[in-house]
Amino acid sequence: MQYGVAYSNDSAALATSTQPDEGACCQACFVRATCVHWDWERSTGICRFRPDMSTGTTGDMGHAIRRDDGRVAGSRNGVSAYVMHQRYAHPGGFSAIDPAARWISSLPTAFVPFGNSIMASAWAYTSFYKTFLMPPTATAAAGDSSAGEQQAPLVNVTLTISADDAVVVLVNNQPVGRTLPEDFQQGAPPVMMRFALQGGSRHLIVLQCRSTGGPAVVVATLTAPDGAVLARTDHSWLWIQ
Repeated sequence: MQYGVAYSNDSAALATSTQPDEGACCQACFVRATCVHWDWERSTGICRFRPDMSTGTTGDMGHAIRRDDGRVAGSRNGVSAYVMHQRYAHPGGFSAIDPAARWISSLPTAFVPFGNSIMASAWAYTSFYKTFLMPPTATAAAGDSSAGEQQAPLVNVTLTISADDAVVVLVNNQPVGRTLPEDFQQGAPPVMMRFALQGGSRHLIVLQCRSTGGPAVVVATLTAPDGAVLARTDHSWLWIQ
């Protein structure tokens, strides 16, 4: 389950029902053969059942999911997680940066050998998503005038990421950076993206991945100024294609 997330376009829901909590909404979705995604509205108890959704030919997920503190979302589409990538050429692999971070894919067979190559897939885009809570006590960004006021201060964070082949990163539906196909193909170091987030708030991170030779896979870790891990790719992420 992802707290603080809603799927967009409520009119596209297959059906709705009133449920007492997010767990009941999840269960109600799983007993419907056509329900792939669901979200539950806290204030009304409305559970919306949704069909499989596609990001289309552009991989743009902006129309499919959004931040909403009043909802909880879930999906049948849980990721498959892998300790390593057989073709990741950067010395030491990603484990030297965060040994607990995992490469994630929409397929449990992302690295199944097929002859001398990785099994190809017709899928070109996969968007992985997760919400995380920024601690309210995290160190404020330098020069942030909001510190000490009623609103929580901004916090400088760093996202370290590698993708096969490439990824566009969105936080709260706003782009914060990208990697290029040659970054992975040439064995370049992981890309570091730095931006500021409000402390004490829940945030949505989306990894819009593109792959030209098989299922998209990505690994990432998000850290606070003191090095504490705020989020990392693991089994808890969901995906849309």
